Amino acid sequence: KQYYDIILDCTRVLCTRFAEGQGSAVDIHPVMSTYTFEVIGRVGFGHTFDAITKPEECVFLRNFECLSNIQSRVKESSFKISQLVMGLITGDLRELRRCAQAIKGEVTAILAERKKALEQCPVTGGTGACPVKDMATRMLTVPDPETNEILPESLV
Repeated sequence: KQYYDIILDCTRVLCTRFAEGQGSAVDIHPVMSTYTFEVIGRVGFGHTFDAITKPEECVFLRNFECLSNIQSRVKESSFKISQLVMGLITGDLRELRRCAQAIKGEVTAILAERKKALEQCPVTGGTGACPVKDMATRMLTVPDPETNEILPESLV
C-alpha cells in the first residue's frame, strides 16, 4: 500500500514510453528491466534514476549491466582458474572491479544524500511519525521494535 503511488508513477512513465513508440516494435526485456530498476530505485532508496526514459544516461544501470555481462562471460568457463586467466587476459576482471566500485560509490552517495535529508527528521519508534517513503529511510530512521536500536550503518 505504502509504495503504490511510486509504482503507479513508474507505470505511467512506462505507458507513456509505450504510447510514444506506438506502431513500432518494442524489445520488451530491456524496457521492463529499466522499469523494474526504476521501481527498485524509488522504493528502495527514494531515488529517481530516470532509467525508463533515459536508460543510456543512467550510469548506475550501465555499470550494473556491464557487471552482469562480464559475470556471464566469465562463467562460460567451467573452471575457476580458467575464469581468472581469461578475466585477466581480456581485462574483464579490471572492468568488473571498476563497475563494482562505481556501483558501490553511487549507492554510498545516495545513502549519504538520504542521511543528509533526514537530519531534520528525528528518529521515532513508529513508521508513521517520520515521513518514511523508501526502504533506505526506514533502515536509517526506524529502530528495531525489540532492541530499540537503529540498524548499524554497515548493514544499511
